[in-house]
Amino acid sequence: MRSIRDAGFTLVELVVVMVIIGVLAAIAVPIFLGSLDQARAGALQAALATARLETALVVVEEEALPAGSELDDILDAHGDDDITLAFSGSGTDFCIQGVHALVDEPWAVTQRLAPVSGASCAPDGSLVGP
Repeated sequence: MRSIRDAGFTLVELVVVMVIIGVLAAIAVPIFLGSLDQARAGALQAALATARLETALVVVEEEALPAGSELDDILDAHGDDDITLAFSGSGTDFCIQGVHALVDEPWAVTQRLAPVSGASCAPDGSLVGP
């Protein structure tokens, strides 16, 4: 014959399990959200690096900065609706600034510098530091 004690879990056991799950979730969620922010910043850096390379190729081939639809194609090549790239420059000097809708800081890149966090571009194509 079965006793009433063997019928299932006690309320204390269920509460202990719920507390353990809550603690694990409290640890895992911030780590996951931090990974999302890093991935978004990485996507923005990749878009800037690609636009920088494409612009540099145009400068080498045409000895002038891209303009019109060619520039639009370069700035839109990343294909991410959350990323917006802006171009400035003069002569053969250029700067590209990128903003991700879900990332706090803007990034910028020039033909000589890798992407820099918190930077922006001056109208003459130089980098304005963070």
